[in-house]
Amino acid sequence: PVKGGCFVHLRAAALVRASCLRVWDSAMSLPPSLADLEYYRAYRPEDGEIDLASYLLDEDNLAEKITSGFYPTPTVLAHLQRTLGEEPKDPDATDVGPFPSRRLKSDIFDAAKFAEKDEFVKSLRPEPLESDAEFAVRLFERSRCGLDSVRAAFCFVCCLPVDELAKAEVESEFYTRVRRMRQTDDSYEIFNWLIGLTDVPSKKIFGYKKGAAFESGMEARRSGGNWTACYVEGEWRLIDPLWGAEILTEFDTGNYSKLDDQGNVEDSRKSEGRLIYGCNEFYFLTDPENLILTHFPVEELRQWQLLDRPLTLAEFHRMPKFFSAALDEMFHYSINPSSHPLNVILGKPGTVKVYLREAAGQMYDYKAVVSIHKSNITDGTRAEIKQQASINGYLSKTTRMSHDTVRFKFVPPCSGKFMLSINLLRAIEYPDKILQIGIEYVSYVIHCPRADRTAKMVPVGCANLMHFGAGAQLASARLKTDEPGEIKVEDGERLIQLESTDQRPHRLECQLYGAADESISPKNLLSWTVGPKTSIQFLSPDSGSFALVVRDRGIPVCQFLLDSASEFRDCRDFPLPDLDSLGGLDVADDAVQELVRPLSHPDPYILCNDPSLQLKFASRARLEIRAELSYICSNGESEELSGYTFISRDSDGFIVDVRFKIAGHYVLQLFYRQSSSSPWQRYMNYFIRCVGQLDGRAEQFPEPLPAWSSDNLLLHPTQKLLPLNKPVSVSVRIGDPDFKVAYLLNEGKNERTVMQRDDVNIWQGTIEGLEDSAGSSVKLLGGPSENMCAELLSYKFESEKDQTIRNKEIRSAAKLNLSRLGNERLRKRKQENHERKEMALDPLPDAPRPEELADLQLENELEKLLLEDEPPLERRNRKHQKHEDEPALGEAQPEAPEDEPALGEAQPEAPEDEPALDAVRFETLEDEPPTMETKNETSESKDEPGAEVSDQPAAGEKAAVADWLNKNLRSDPDCEKYLPIEDILAEIEGKFDDGILLCSAVNAVSQDTIDKRALHRDAGMNRSHQIENITLALNSAQSLGVPVSSEAAELAQSPKLLLDLLWQLIWFGLTDAVKQAAAADSQKLKAMLPETEQDADIRGIAPEQMLMRWVNYHLRNAGSERSIENFSEDVRDSEAYALLLQQICPPDIRDCLNPAAGIVAQSDLLLRAQLVLQNADLIEAREFLQPEDIVSGNSNLNVMFVANLFKRWPCLPELPDGGQAGAEQAAEKPPELVREERTYANWMNSAGVQPRINCLYTDASSGLPYLQLLDQIRPGLVQWSRVSQTLRGARAYFQRLENCDYAVELGRQLGFSLVGIRGKSLLDGDEMPTLALLRQLMLSHNPAAVSRGDSRVENSKRLVDENTIVEWTNEQLQRGGKKSRLRSFLDASLGNCHCLLDLIDCLRPGYVDYSLVLPGATEAQAVDQTGNKASNLDSNNKLEAKELLEFCGS
Repeated sequence: PVKGGCFVHLRAAALVRASCLRVWDSAMSLPPSLADLEYYRAYRPEDGEIDLASYLLDEDNLAEKITSGFYPTPTVLAHLQRTLGEEPKDPDATDVGPFPSRRLKSDIFDAAKFAEKDEFVKSLRPEPLESDAEFAVRLFERSRCGLDSVRAAFCFVCCLPVDELAKAEVESEFYTRVRRMRQTDDSYEIFNWLIGLTDVPSKKIFGYKKGAAFESGMEARRSGGNWTACYVEGEWRLIDPLWGAEILTEFDTGNYSKLDDQGNVEDSRKSEGRLIYGCNEFYFLTDPENLILTHFPVEELRQWQLLDRPLTLAEFHRMPKFFSAALDEMFHYSINPSSHPLNVILGKPGTVKVYLREAAGQMYDYKAVVSIHKSNITDGTRAEIKQQASINGYLSKTTRMSHDTVRFKFVPPCSGKFMLSINLLRAIEYPDKILQIGIEYVSYVIHCPRADRTAKMVPVGCANLMHFGAGAQLASARLKTDEPGEIKVEDGERLIQLESTDQRPHRLECQLYGAADESISPKNLLSWTVGPKTSIQFLSPDSGSFALVVRDRGIPVCQFLLDSASEFRDCRDFPLPDLDSLGGLDVADDAVQELVRPLSHPDPYILCNDPSLQLKFASRARLEIRAELSYICSNGESEELSGYTFISRDSDGFIVDVRFKIAGHYVLQLFYRQSSSSPWQRYMNYFIRCVGQLDGRAEQFPEPLPAWSSDNLLLHPTQKLLPLNKPVSVSVRIGDPDFKVAYLLNEGKNERTVMQRDDVNIWQGTIEGLEDSAGSSVKLLGGPSENMCAELLSYKFESEKDQTIRNKEIRSAAKLNLSRLGNERLRKRKQENHERKEMALDPLPDAPRPEELADLQLENELEKLLLEDEPPLERRNRKHQKHEDEPALGEAQPEAPEDEPALGEAQPEAPEDEPALDAVRFETLEDEPPTMETKNETSESKDEPGAEVSDQPAAGEKAAVADWLNKNLRSDPDCEKYLPIEDILAEIEGKFDDGILLCSAVNAVSQDTIDKRALHRDAGMNRSHQIENITLALNSAQSLGVPVSSEAAELAQSPKLLLDLLWQLIWFGLTDAVKQAAAADSQKLKAMLPETEQDADIRGIAPEQMLMRWVNYHLRNAGSERSIENFSEDVRDSEAYALLLQQICPPDIRDCLNPAAGIVAQSDLLLRAQLVLQNADLIEAREFLQPEDIVSGNSNLNVMFVANLFKRWPCLPELPDGGQAGAEQAAEKPPELVREERTYANWMNSAGVQPRINCLYTDASSGLPYLQLLDQIRPGLVQWSRVSQTLRGARAYFQRLENCDYAVELGRQLGFSLVGIRGKSLLDGDEMPTLALLRQLMLSHNPAAVSRGDSRVENSKRLVDENTIVEWTNEQLQRGGKKSRLRSFLDASLGNCHCLLDLIDCLRPGYVDYSLVLPGATEAQAVDQTGNKASNLDSNNKLEAKELLEFCGS
């Protein structure tokens, strides 16, 4: 019977009915992927073997099918029985039919309460002449209910020692049958005989049983032994007195032979086994979902399965045999198959992987055993198995893939039929010992078409650990980890963390083993402990598999299987140090951490790409700090470097600056003491892997002399060597307020330069060294008076010897980089070949690929540098590392000719029944990007007295912004000193005030928007430089189309404005993927719309609406009737997210997800949200949201979360024609036109038009955006009384048309060339007329030129045109003494940007750093021009468009 009101159950029942009609048709043929294999073509089934075709899995949403009951498993059947079964009936009724019961056996029967009655029954012996009725009186004399009677009958049949019943000369029939019931298997008949003498309703059941002789893949045989259903306690319960009285052990069919670890095939002989008599409680009142594993009634008694979800006979045959010899053991475990719900696996060429899922919080130990069918045992197969075992084994150790999923991996050593038996290990405690028993949980028959020779060798690791990953041993050691048992090692290195669950200290030791279980050098493992966490950094010595074994106090507690595609970067060039000789990497204990705490780099392992590094520390006490830097030489020895570290103090603690001359491995040791009389104590050691293309130019810091205090701050210069014949400004901040005098002493010439102090204790002075000063020292002295001056710092004028040493170091760095480039290219090729091998692809060809040519070109240039001794390595590295920039946005377009032909005939009248919108329109969300939600806001104006407005954003949104910054900027070397960001509001001052983080955030959203060369990044930059950086970020964001409503100075003082800007930036980056998809994959996006919207223009849908339709498309594909109309209330229950993630998840990890049905089954919304975000984490898409944000319905965070999902896993529908039609349509629009459209849309949005422009041709069709721009160009030009600003009903079409006509009319008043362009053209979204109008609007959008009253503008009665700008530009260039000239905006020389850079330098002298300008004079140097373009855009952004136009107007 099927109950209503349960989606899972109804769907499962429907799928089961369909399976009987479709899936399990015995005549079904194998798919081509299997039928083409020789093994399956030649396979001949045995008598009674089930057709292999019936074992084909319907793999679409397999995990959901297992969870829902489409493929029945014990756990799912039990869940359905508990949730959908019926309540008990009248216990005294005698005419109740079969029905599924909800209760467990333990709910109605407690063996302890029957102990006394059981002892009484066991003491009874029938008399030879006693009849059944007479014996029943004695047997049931203590029975008070039906349950007592049934228990007495079962206990008597199972526990009676029949050997004690002697044969008598005269016996009653009852006595004779009881005496012989062990020999004749009459236990069942005697039980029913006795029950028939009571008032208990009962039913005899007969059918199929899976006994010891049953083998997977074979049909279960009709059994001679029956079982009984008894009505007790208001429900029907199942009893098998025959199997309850005897247990068959040591039975073996002899059809399979086991394989040992060495690959030997053990001889197996058929054994009939032996019977052990006793009382097996499992078969008394057995729960139906448990008995169905071995007992199946015939079809006419199908309802006596007593299951809410009945099985078919075919399902019973194919269901695996769980707990084959000890079903009573199942109560100790909660486990379910998650990949193979049938007992036969049709293997494909390659490795077979079986996954099991444990209940939450449960972790078991396993041991898998492989056997081979006797028909496949030959001398040849024995040799193949032996060879496979010796090379890479055939059965990997069990691997825990997640907290609840384990994997078993079988590598076929030859073709044939195998059996994989998975045993559970359980420890049983006895008073004197602990015994570990193994129980077979499940066995599978695996058909293997051929041997898998491609599988790589996998280590065994520690023999005392049964699996890879966390387990019982780790939990008993009071440790935990979230790491899976098998870890993919990306780029040759991986961090693994374990955490203590108690306060007990742990002494963890790590050992690394190779694929052949050989020991690997401990140098490849770096470990340290911070608080309760122990971190292990693995540096792979080569590609392949490794076993990492972790021991606690010498006892193995867990191990991990590390799969590395290559060695770590620079493995061949940089040796690993012996860190033990340098003090190890352990962080200082908690007591020291109270004194000093790392802020920027809490872990002692640092991967660095830059020639400099800054570490920040918080310190509560006034401590003295000392730093020692060592370089690890090629022989592994350490060489101490002096002068490459510098320590200074800030308000929170101290800063350690480090410089590196060449790439390599370094060890930074930090020491502290609390006073000058105290001994130095070790604080922390850092292991630094510096892997950038360092050029050897990093210089030493000035030498701090004894009087120098860490309270002082070195501002400029920060290098020890000073240039000759050039004035050098020296500035420092002295922390001691008693300093009254400071001067610079040139010891070579014995000359003093007095320094001046400003209001913030910054001392400045300028010194110049002539040729005779080469090599002499310059010392900074200061004190309370001239008589009490002490030496603070020591500089040195550069000498010829210093230049020689520098050139030598540059050549050494170039030589090292040349070697590293070649090795890195080989490493990447090796890594890719490793990945291609796993995907069964051919290795890469020996010839260089296009992406390798750039590396080879750089290698050639480095070789040339070494031969010719050329110094400009920095330029070559910069050229190699620079990405090709896109053409600059906003380039001038050719003006339309005056005689441009008309683009259309007289516009037709719209019919009276014209709909309000001219095409299929969509309901709209607010077109503005989401802004930060605030708490406790009032309706009062801020300008009114007493108005209190909280500009504190919601906590979840603050955390989302901080998390995005930490993730997206962590690889940016300029941001290392600012990260991580924890409380964004509290950290605005000090992290955002210099604008560097803002500029990096802009680049994270749109790569290379800002050229970092244009930034001020000096440690001592003044406030004007900081404002310039912020201005650069604001203008760059505005050029992308991000709305900016504040000035730089205002932004720097308002956390709310800053957060809003960051939020808008993130929103732009995410929705830009939606817009690009609308342009590139418009046909695919259109295909996912419902039928009612198929005629719509896909470009007109706002990003939020597109995301909503994308979610609904996947919900429809999941078979759900749900749809969402908002990102707040409609997603609070997490059901939409659960189904969406299951649809877009990659197939290879889909089985690892929390099933959608299981998530929806949870009643706790917060738990649902947690499970959903766990799934998102598995596909690396968990951003912006916390469980509380889903449940609270935070629309801002929800829409960002979905946009991120779309960006990472779009999973758009495939087109029926393979996408050719869509490709043809996409190819019709050249990329230049797409870029132009995007530029105009960004410009309009930055100008603040409403509604926000996502698609030029639809969002501006109302005419309102054009009129708003016209009003900005000439305020008062638009008579708003003529404008229809509210579009209503059937008149909306005509209102749009009137607005567009008015916009064209006003454009002509301004002198625009609009020949043949009418309002209907703009309303219909015709491309050329729309772009022609926008081009002239952008060109004329210059209120400064009008306000300044430029004579050329006034005389022409028009706004600025191209000729005016060209004339003005050349005047400025001539006035500034520049040679470059502008002929027109089609001038090819604009490509190198020299003219524009010269113009900026004329407008603001000294603004352009010409040392950064590249020549770009020939085609061979064309790549250099991109750097000039970036510099020009950034200089322009720093100068600000408004300021440039003011120059233009003057």
